[in-house]
Amino acid sequence: MRNKPVLFLAVILSGCTMALEQSAEQTWTVAKPLDDTVACIVEQLREGNKHYIDGYSSVPFTAGIVVPGKTYEIRPSRTMIVGADPLVIRVSKLSDTQTKVDLFSVRGFGDGMVKPHIGPCI
Repeated sequence: MRNKPVLFLAVILSGCTMALEQSAEQTWTVAKPLDDTVACIVEQLREGNKHYIDGYSSVPFTAGIVVPGKTYEIRPSRTMIVGADPLVIRVSKLSDTQTKVDLFSVRGFGDGMVKPHIGPCI
C-alpha cells in the first residue's frame, strides 16, 4: 500500500518531463509578426487561465528567448514539479509577417485547456 503513492508520482513525473521530448501536439501558421504573436499568446494565457486551469490561477506565463529575434518559448513562470512544464508554446519567425506556433503539452493538457484561450492569437 505504501508503494502506490511513489508509483503514482513516478508516472506523473515521467509524463510531465516529456512535453518537449515529443512532437508538437498542434502547429499553426499565423499571419502576424513574431513579437505581436508572442505578446498576444502571453496575454491570453494570463487572462484566460486565471480561473480555469487548476493550480495555475496565480501563475503568470512568460516568454523566454531561445534565439533572439527568431524563437520564443512561452511557459508557466512556476511549475508544480521542478523541471516539468505541463506545456510549452514555441513561437518561431517564418518571415516578417508570418509566425509558426507549436504547442507542446503532456497528455492533452494543451488542446483542451490552452487552445481555447490562445484562439484569438492563432
